[in-house]
Amino acid sequence: MQVQIDKLPEMVLISKEEFRISLAVLNNFADMITSLGGGLHLKTYSEFAPQTGLGGSSAHLIAVLKACLEYLKLSWNDMQILDSAHSIERNTLSIFGGFQDFYPCLYQGAHHLSKDPGSEIIHRSLDGNFLNELDLSFFLMESSPVSFGETELPELNSLKTQKELAHQAANAWKLGQHSTFKNLLQESWKAKAPSAKSIPYVFATKTCGLSKRMNVIAVEKSLEKSFTESSGHAARKIEWH
Repeated sequence: MQVQIDKLPEMVLISKEEFRISLAVLNNFADMITSLGGGLHLKTYSEFAPQTGLGGSSAHLIAVLKACLEYLKLSWNDMQILDSAHSIERNTLSIFGGFQDFYPCLYQGAHHLSKDPGSEIIHRSLDGNFLNELDLSFFLMESSPVSFGETELPELNSLKTQKELAHQAANAWKLGQHSTFKNLLQESWKAKAPSAKSIPYVFATKTCGLSKRMNVIAVEKSLEKSFTESSGHAARKIEWH
């Protein structure tokens, strides 16, 4: 799909799903782009569909924002980029979501973020090689979470348990404790999906996003072939770099 715009800002087209993120960023720089007296050609591409919960809108926004900074020869620090991206997404586009999605888009790699009410965001980069030491393979699969043993409405006690286990898992990752992390990963899944043990080969799973259409599946590497041969759903392996 494509659209041609003769003059910025173009607010009407922001209501159209295909172009709204790119246009919101361009409109943010409308005066500076117009002052250059030229034009630009912007092309975006994604390997997965919207509403999958994989942070695609944040990645899209950060990519176009950094492209504009490059085009306009502006030197912004990381906090300026994060604050501007958050403002465009919340205020201009009225997209609700967590602040965390912008960090991997900007810094790349694995991250741990925490924030208490009224406090500053604490951001730590994590060792991405940690994932390779777990002897787990990860797959992305489109399916209903119910098919993996999750209930439609989890109990409050289950959510509290999962939150505590997530804190413990984050600390295990920061300390490089692989076996502890794996145990917590599976314990968290069992708390979320009591019937999960009936699903062969799957070590753990995590539903992505509000749409609940995508799942990240963890499988023991020794059972990867059995999983791919037996799975009734199309699964794409995630490669870590």
